[in-house]
Amino acid sequence: MECLGSLQIERIRINHRGGDLSAGQLLELLQRRVALGAERAARVLARRMATSHYFNRAAHTKGSKDKTSHYTVWIKNKGHHLRLDARGVVFQITDERGRDLGIVSPWVAPGA
Repeated sequence: MECLGSLQIERIRINHRGGDLSAGQLLELLQRRVALGAERAARVLARRMATSHYFNRAAHTKGSKDKTSHYTVWIKNKGHHLRLDARGVVFQITDERGRDLGIVSPWVAPGA
């Protein structure tokens, strides 16, 4: 993902209201640990984090359906779901309705 501007990074740090990941850890995920197919979604999420207070929760236990680790970033009481592969790379970010914030869904369910 292209680098975030210094003002945007500062706003993201200021707006952080706690959670399992620090603002720095979230920025690390969104700037350096994003699969190509999820880059647009990471930019959308970063813009939302820069304009509103947010907090996050981790779900390090493997999901029952897809067996991936997850993080949820809550912005204005709406969850944005980050899914990570085994290497810790974000490969999908969805909104509160489960819609992909990226252009093309980078993940297909096993057996689909």
